[in-house]
Amino acid sequence: MKYTRFEALVFVLGSVAILGTLVLTPSHNQSTEVVAQLLLIPVLGAALHWGRSGGFLAAVLATGVYVAMRTPLLSLEGFTSDAIALIGIRVATFSLIGIVGGEVAT
Repeated sequence: MKYTRFEALVFVLGSVAILGTLVLTPSHNQSTEVVAQLLLIPVLGAALHWGRSGGFLAAVLATGVYVAMRTPLLSLEGFTSDAIALIGIRVATFSLIGIVGGEVAT
């Protein structure tokens, strides 16, 4: 199998899995969390296409977008353990898919 076909196959299956979590998980009713979940798709694409460095850059950009979207929550409630955990889980997910996924794909 050519690598471009593998890349496309993993991207499509990964995107379907990411979108499936939006449909099947009722807790993702907040628009910020929906956008955060959708940010996983470009992170996956960058990791598959450009490897670890592209995945890292995409993970950093996705983290910046997510933290910017969560700024109103942080300014309203402060740095509570729930807010920090929410951001930490997203950063870990972006990093896992971007960096580790990019390493596996290269």
